[in-house]
Amino acid sequence: MFKNLFDLGYKRTGLEAFGFYIVYTILFIVIGGLANGLAAKLLYPNITTYEEGLKVGKQIGMILIPILLLILSSALTIGMIFAKKINKSIKAWLIAFCTISITVIFGAILGDIPLAVLSTFGEK
Repeated sequence: MFKNLFDLGYKRTGLEAFGFYIVYTILFIVIGGLANGLAAKLLYPNITTYEEGLKVGKQIGMILIPILLLILSSALTIGMIFAKKINKSIKAWLIAFCTISITVIFGAILGDIPLAVLSTFGEK
């Protein structure tokens, strides 16, 4: 279920794709949280209370997280397409477009579903 998680060219079974989905969703959420916390600390070093930090974190997160998810999902999806050598497949590019769009609009939890489906594609 969790083998070859970082090999983007690997053709996964349904169960392996589910494991891929779980790991990459958690990874995206952790990276987003760390980036948001780091940005808040760098931009507003004088925050002293939890309420101030929460307010600033929400403001930064509304801008930073969609941009970060756009970069991460684009790189991962396009990297997977080229690693699998399916860059001439219209179907693969449509799934890539869906992955990137859904990730930016709805977040990593829903956006990683088409990415997991794309991971089941084989090399052409």
